[in-house]
Amino acid sequence: MSYKDFEHYMKKSGPTAVLLLALEASALNAAAQERQASDPVQEQKAKTEYVEKKVNLFGVTEIEQVVQDGQVYNKVGEDFIDQSRLDPKKLHKTWKADEKNAFANAEPDRTDTLSVATADKAGAYNTEDKNIVMTYIEMGDEQELHKLEAQFADKHPEMSPEQRKKTFVTTLEMFSDLNNPQSTVYKSVKAHEEQHRSNDKLGIYAPGLSPEQYGILCQYDECAATVAELNGYLAGYRNELAKGTSREEALKVFDKEPDFAFYKEALAKGLDPDSKEGKKLMVEGSFEMWKNKRRTMNGYKEQISQFGTDTIDTSDLSATLIGNDQELQKRINKIFDNICENDYCKKEGIKSPGNLSKYLPEQTMELLPEVRAEIESGVKEKTGISADQREAIRQSVDGKNDKKKNRNLLQVLSGRKSPQQVAAKKTTPQTDRSNAAVQKAIADEMVNGY
Repeated sequence: MSYKDFEHYMKKSGPTAVLLLALEASALNAAAQERQASDPVQEQKAKTEYVEKKVNLFGVTEIEQVVQDGQVYNKVGEDFIDQSRLDPKKLHKTWKADEKNAFANAEPDRTDTLSVATADKAGAYNTEDKNIVMTYIEMGDEQELHKLEAQFADKHPEMSPEQRKKTFVTTLEMFSDLNNPQSTVYKSVKAHEEQHRSNDKLGIYAPGLSPEQYGILCQYDECAATVAELNGYLAGYRNELAKGTSREEALKVFDKEPDFAFYKEALAKGLDPDSKEGKKLMVEGSFEMWKNKRRTMNGYKEQISQFGTDTIDTSDLSATLIGNDQELQKRINKIFDNICENDYCKKEGIKSPGNLSKYLPEQTMELLPEVRAEIESGVKEKTGISADQREAIRQSVDGKNDKKKNRNLLQVLSGRKSPQQVAAKKTTPQTDRSNAAVQKAIADEMVNGY
């Protein structure tokens, strides 16, 4: 209809047409308002989805799960955790950003002065401040020296007075060397601490392991640092040989650290440190020494226990519960293929022994029973799930490797799948059809038949 036709229609229809148009406009406006009121996009208050349920994990344990507005919360112990603990990639990304920031704002390395009687460590690496603190030992106070000698006698009642005196003098000589940054002792201790920092930079403590596995990894971190320390003494031995010192005299550099006597003796017998045997002994000998001597010290036991319990919330919930053996071994190999690969060792001429992971003992160095019990207790308190239950869950979830098992368990914990959908397939025991079994079955049937 043209505008002129519309004008003609209005003049002809008059008030009736105006009324019809008004009613039509009113109806259209009411319909629009009704659509607007019923449109969820326009509603100021959205509906809230809230579902509570219990999830039976393979008949092992039961956990509470809440879904609210698409967010899944699992009750772990006394607390509900949100979806951030179910997203390994996001956790790792956050951890990586935090580590980058921590290293960028690391505290400067420093040296602390302690009295000879109170000095309890030669050096330390701080994983939070990302710095190394070396120790300068004040040895000028005669009274403090006598006090230290008395403490030494109390700690070593098994030694004869002559042995005790000789060992004590050696200890004082080591303390004196520790005060000299150019000595082999100082450089070896610093190489030990630098290895800890190198391992930290490699990301070995990233999310993805169970608390017990972090404890085991802490042990391997210490073993790697011990190998780096031994490598520092080996560098001192080589330096002496390069200066023309006799092998017998050069070997005396190892006397400052009796823990490495095994390597000194092998060198004295003609061991080539660059040979396969030399590198193998460096790893295996350091492991045996650390496992049997240093690992049993209260300081290390407390360190490993605390480290394991402090990492309970580090990983996603699946890795916390069942761990990842393949990932653990991957990280262990990484640190033993990077011994003394840092600026300090390169500057001081401490040559890297190369890739040493191939010389690692096949048997994993497990935690001491009391250390494992401490960590397991912490996990049980935090999650409400015991170590035996966690192992049963690991066995019950399907997957050819731990990575797949973790992925399947996360799907259950995030509500995407049921436990039944990811349960490990049960294998039917095969009937023993050996000749002896057949003969026994026939004999049993004969007995029953008669």
